[in-house]
Amino acid sequence: MRWSKRSLLLLMSGLAALSLMVATGSSFGVAHAAAAGSSPIPDDGHVSAKFATQPGVNGFRTLNTIPWWGSSFTFQGQTFRFDMVGHSPDTNSSVTIPTVVIPMKFIFSPASNFGGGNFSDVRDPTTIDPATGLNSIQGTVDSPMFHAAAYPDNVGTVQFGDAIQRATFDKTGGNGYHVLLGAPTVLPIQTIDVPANVADVHAISARIDSVWFGDRLGQLLNSLHISPKTLPIFVTYDTVLFEGHNKAACCIVGFHGAKTALRGNGAQGVQTFIFEAFISPGIFANPSFVDVLAFSHEVAEWLNDPFVDNAVPPWLALGPAPFCQANLETGDVIEELHNAAFLVLLNGITFHVQTEALLPWFERQSPSTAVVGAYSYPNTSIATTFAQSC
Repeated sequence: MRWSKRSLLLLMSGLAALSLMVATGSSFGVAHAAAAGSSPIPDDGHVSAKFATQPGVNGFRTLNTIPWWGSSFTFQGQTFRFDMVGHSPDTNSSVTIPTVVIPMKFIFSPASNFGGGNFSDVRDPTTIDPATGLNSIQGTVDSPMFHAAAYPDNVGTVQFGDAIQRATFDKTGGNGYHVLLGAPTVLPIQTIDVPANVADVHAISARIDSVWFGDRLGQLLNSLHISPKTLPIFVTYDTVLFEGHNKAACCIVGFHGAKTALRGNGAQGVQTFIFEAFISPGIFANPSFVDVLAFSHEVAEWLNDPFVDNAVPPWLALGPAPFCQANLETGDVIEELHNAAFLVLLNGITFHVQTEALLPWFERQSPSTAVVGAYSYPNTSIATTFAQSC
């Protein structure tokens, strides 16, 4: 499958099978002809957020992973199979997936200060975000992805990801269908020294080469021995990625992935995972791209495409420069819109989550079978009709 440049191919192909987990290396599948420094490096406030997508496990399935169910739809005579997290909506039942949060701290060399400004050599997940008053660990754990908030159209007072799935399958009121994230276990902070040649540090954001970062993430997945039945969530604070080796190609803020894993007894499983950058104000040109918006984008996509191999008919994204994709990545459809953010108030703190495209949008249903006939949620006014082909 050919993927768009906006949903960068994160090919963590170097991940090798070890006794408990596979995860040791990575590479990006999109070639970049421009060498680092061959074009201007945009400063904070002048960059846009990007998300990465990896090929996934190519149809491999096992029970040694998070709970999942499968179905399919037909478009123009072709059948498209998909798998999602949880139990089938027909069961009207609830499932809770265990989670761990893995905070990442980065220490940079002064030689990384290509961006000017007030150089700071540390991006620490315990730093207090000026907008929310929380650090990135607290902000992640206290976010709408783990805590219930009220969502429109009678979807309920539920977690954000659960709201997306309930809206998709028109589960309202007291219906028992839920897909929930369990209260996370927060693992110790992982401190990583970043060589100057793979870093670009600005006054607010610190940027790391995506390939180098993927290697470090893979090593952590291996060393932490996380169960395939648990969702690990890697968290950074104001630390984003530039596309492999090109500092001008910024900024990747999140991705979700799936890799095969081996247990000591040889039973093969699939480890799914999420990377999210917690963002403070001033980094992105879109001022609403802050706090846990990247996390919400990835949680929704993980729920709808956990093994990162759900193919759908090619579609055009919504936005000023529509790009073409052919996967069930619900956040990518809307990510470039200025009004993509949806505000959620929890315990006096305003969090930003992203409106997502719903399954009927990809299926080209008319009318949509989602809640109130919607194609997007929570903001149902963003997508008013089904996907346009490309």
